Amino acid sequence: MKHKYSYVIKNISWNTIKKLTEKIVVSIRKNNYQPEVIVPILRGGMPLALMLSQKLNIRCFETIQIVKSENDQINSAFGKAKIVNHTDMKLISGKNVLITEDVIDTLDTLTTAIHFIKKYNPKKILVSTLIDFSKDKNYKIISGRDYLKQKYWIVFPWD
Repeated sequence: MKHKYSYVIKNISWNTIKKLTEKIVVSIRKNNYQPEVIVPILRGGMPLALMLSQKLNIRCFETIQIVKSENDQINSAFGKAKIVNHTDMKLISGKNVLITEDVIDTLDTLTTAIHFIKKYNPKKILVSTLIDFSKDKNYKIISGRDYLKQKYWIVFPWD
């Protein structure tokens, strides 16, 4: 079932993204988590993955592309998350994996990604996101910013 939303639009600058990324890096180091492979959820998770790669000195990537929105328009309708492409995932077996995503809201995309990634037997999975709207904390999510009271339609510089 597809839903059309009318969220308030919130533009996020590169400067804000850098600050949110640094907050994520501090949290990862504070928790003594040592990711070995980054798995961005494409497309939105790639910019964060690249910035974390540099800050954490991780050069190993696998990718997963999941589509949920009907199109790239603001306040687009959503369907169910579905995997449309991925790399071979050989690199994650027995490794600490860091999933990156731009925004986490309903957990549909994240649940789809984690279910898929677990098939390849990673040692441990940690999730990082720039913006977290989810209230369900079944997953260990390190976010740059949590919005638990109101949802926004986030517009990033790469959108």
